[in-house]
Amino acid sequence: MGARLGEANTLQAIAHVLQFKDRRDEALENYSQAMLIYREVGDRLGEANTLKAIGCMISNSGRPHEGSQNLEQAVMIYREIGYQWGLANALQNLGISYNQGGKVQEGWRAAYEAQEIFSKIDIPLANQPYPNWLKKAIQFAQRGKFQILACFVIGVFAFPFVVVFILVLSTWRLVIGRLRR
Repeated sequence: MGARLGEANTLQAIAHVLQFKDRRDEALENYSQAMLIYREVGDRLGEANTLKAIGCMISNSGRPHEGSQNLEQAVMIYREIGYQWGLANALQNLGISYNQGGKVQEGWRAAYEAQEIFSKIDIPLANQPYPNWLKKAIQFAQRGKFQILACFVIGVFAFPFVVVFILVLSTWRLVIGRLRR
């Protein structure tokens, strides 16, 4: 059984690389082979991880409805086995897939549930699903009172500039859009 599980893990890793190289058909073939082995050996976590990878790949290929189906299956398995980190990640991806497919309310619900789970489990900041600039700002602010005060002051002074930048950018896009017509 260990050799079969190793084979499935290897197939899944190869599929990840093929997906990264934008060879999606080959990636899907490897994911499917890995899925069969995970089911054969009874590795529900491997099965859920593979379903999530397939769902994300298909959604990003422009077929969000089909991708959502795979992600929904992954969510179901993560719930069954009680793996909260995987569940939150799958829900987050499901929310994106729903939004891509025009199901905005369902997407919002899935993303909200994912955020609720992330807030309940103790995840190191490095593994949290935040942009790197935000992680660095949080790390800086956690150093002490002076750093928190510095972040607050910078935020207060930067806010008007950000608002002006957004307004200028929006106006620019509006003007350019009308000129192109």
